[in-house]
Parts: sequence; structure tokens; C-alpha cells
Amino acid sequence: MKKKQHNFFLLLPLFLFSLLPATLVAQDTLSVQYQGNTIYKQAVNKIDSITFKLPPVLQTFTVTFHANGGTGTMEPQIFTEGVWQNLTENSFTYVGYLFSGWNTNANGTGTAVGNQQYMLVSQNLNLYAQWIEESSLGVPCPGMATLTDLDGNLYNTVQIGPQCWMRENLKTTRYRTGGAIPNITNDTEWSKTYLDGEIAAMCYYNNDPESAITFGALYNWFAVNTGTLCPFGWHVPSDDEWIALIDWLIANGYNWDGSTSMTENKVAKAMSSVAPYDKGIWLNGASGSPGSVNDAGEYKRNSTGFSAIPVGERTVLGIYEAYTWWTHIWSSTQNQERNAWAYAFHYSFEGPWRGYMLFENGYSVRCVKD
Repeated sequence: MKKKQHNFFLLLPLFLFSLLPATLVAQDTLSVQYQGNTIYKQAVNKIDSITFKLPPVLQTFTVTFHANGGTGTMEPQIFTEGVWQNLTENSFTYVGYLFSGWNTNANGTGTAVGNQQYMLVSQNLNLYAQWIEESSLGVPCPGMATLTDLDGNLYNTVQIGPQCWMRENLKTTRYRTGGAIPNITNDTEWSKTYLDGEIAAMCYYNNDPESAITFGALYNWFAVNTGTLCPFGWHVPSDDEWIALIDWLIANGYNWDGSTSMTENKVAKAMSSVAPYDKGIWLNGASGSPGSVNDAGEYKRNSTGFSAIPVGERTVLGIYEAYTWWTHIWSSTQNQERNAWAYAFHYSFEGPWRGYMLFENGYSVRCVKD
């Protein structure tokens, strides 16, 4: 005798689907069994016994982040079984140190994991921040690890190829001959330093002297052009010296992507500090730039020890701007009647940008050893 076929549609409470996997058995009564227990029943017309095997539950795993000497908080991150996703971006900081990635062991002997790495997680995971001491980046100049100016400000040095540079921006208020550099705070007066007779001047960002502790002072080019702005035995680098510096870095593998083509200037990341001491005040930028922390060249950040920081500038109108965006650093070389060469480190540029800038701009100054 031919069996009668039954077509039916089952409506189950939503809570049952949170208990997968489960088995459905339908005879006189529809029942749902979970872990050996009947958890739901419903009367149905008599039909042949059938069993439904529901799909398995996807597990979730927790990634827990540890500052490992740093400070700050990061919420644990949930990964779903079989689903690829990016790790949460690091937000821990550690004064005097550079974040270099994660590791499954606090001492760095486990599996290394990159910042915001795209990954699959199959178990609960503890990740420990890894840190590189920033002061260890770059090598002090032989026989002269530090120097001082007439104000008593102490500067660290760094040897890059054949050149010996100041590691920090200049902050002196006096020429090496002893004369005071005018500190012009008024915007209008600053804008007239060219028209009023090429007046050498300095200032602090937003007229805040405390900013000089980390960022140094800003100087117009007339102060640079005196030839006595740097301490004895030091000078403001010429345009040729800047070019020699960048060429040496490219040739010696300091491009963020490891390329050595002299037509590709990508050394800004290797010259840029984490400002100050974490990724900090750089705006988020394109891959390979000082503002990027997610590219393959992040390990080269400030590997030269040059430590450029985005201190901003004072424009020819006396306006302070571009803090966290960029820094311009003067050369001693005049280009045309109204401008001189300067080098810009921009949050989203791969290389220091060379440009000719009006004398009245207030920029940072680095000194190089004679």
C-alpha cells in the first residue's frame, strides 16, 4: 500500500535556534531534543518519523590585549570561527618607546602579530604589546653624544652616514655670539619682517614657550641667514647637505619599502619620530608615510634617529597652523629673491618634500656639525 505523503511547515520559537545543534523528531508530537533533553513539544498529524539535523553553532574566540609595560586600555576583541577580520588598532602608549607589534608571549619569543593584522583566530588568544626604546634608534655622533647652546639647552646628536646632526629642533633664544634673537609674538609685526628691513626673528608655536621643551622654537630665514644661529662648531645645513643626507639614506635601504632607486624618495618614515614617543600627534596618512602605522615598513619608523616631529609652522601672515600635519625645516640656501629652500615632513608623504619658501615663514631648524 502506498504511503501517504505529508507536507508540513513548522514554526519554532526563536529561542530554539540559539541552542544549535539540536535534533527535531516528528511523530504524533513534534519534539526538539538538545543534549539528550526534550526542550520543546508540539502536537502534529501523524506522519512517518523524521529527523532534522540542524547546522552546528559557530564558536567565538576572545583576543585579549596587554599593554606589557605601556599604558591605556583596549577592549577584548571577539572573533567568530572561520571568519577573517582585522585586529583592533593598538591604542596603548609607552613614554620613550615605539610600538612595534604584538606577540603571543610578553617577552617576544612567541608568534609575532602585526598591528591591525588581517587574521583568522581558532582559539582564545592573549597578545602582548612589543616596544622598542626610541632612544636606541640611531647612533650618537662619535665623541659628541650631546651639545649645548648659550641658553644651556642640551641636544642629543645622531650620526647619519658621514654627517653628524642634532637629534632635536633648535630652541635657542640667542645667537652663538651672544646677541638676543627678537621673539615676535604679534602677527602683524611678524608678517612685516621682510618689508621692515629683513628682521631676524623667532617665536614659539602659539606663543607658548613651554612648547619648546618638546618641539623647539620657530625661526624665520633671516635668523638662519645670520650664520650664527647654531652653536660654535655647528651650522644650519645647506640645500646640498640636505640632498646628500636623503641620497645616502635611499642608497642604504632607508626607504620604507626597502627600495634603493635614487628616483624614489621614501625615507620620511625612517626620519620621523613617534612624536612624542608614541604614534601620537601625526595625523593618519597614506601607506609608507609618517602618519601610517599599518604598512610593512612601520618597523623602520625613526630608524635613523633623526626624529622629525609635526610641530607646524608660522605663516608669512603670522598665523600658527599645521600642528600634527607637518614640519618644515630650513636650509641655509637662498633660492630666489624672496625665498629659500626648506624640507617638509608631511603626515601623508613618503619622502621629505623639498620646496622654496618665503623668508618670513617660521620653521624649525636643525644644526649639522662643521
